[in-house]
Amino acid sequence: MKALLFLSIALTYNTLVKATEVGPNFDPENANAWETEYGEYPFRAYQSFDLTSPQIRKIVESPACIDDHRYTFLTPRGYKVPEPGNLILNNNGDLVWAQSTGEQSYDLRTQDYLGKRYLSYWTGDDAIRGHGEGQYHMVGIEFW
Repeated sequence: MKALLFLSIALTYNTLVKATEVGPNFDPENANAWETEYGEYPFRAYQSFDLTSPQIRKIVESPACIDDHRYTFLTPRGYKVPEPGNLILNNNGDLVWAQSTGEQSYDLRTQDYLGKRYLSYWTGDDAIRGHGEGQYHMVGIEFW
């Protein structure tokens, strides 16, 4: 009986937490669909390449926050993320740039080095002896 109860809980848990592609007809205004149909990591898939990006839901829309030159830098990671890596989203939550790192990525940001602008980030395992072990990366952003 205990094994059956455990199996039932495990199946329910796996059903609730799966990552789900939202599809082209996704309505970010539909809070019920957001909470019940797409799991804990709703994402967008693309036909032109194999990466995914998280679906962003803005809770409050404010005129003070509308700026076409603002970008959100993300490094989604964890067991629910289908493809960990680096993402840049515009103010509407649309994907601007993506890069698969094949491992956990942290601290995506822009920085200047020797008079040029770069995207920088760190990849590795942050659980190694409390400080992490990995590599620091800098990517030229001439296209920006």
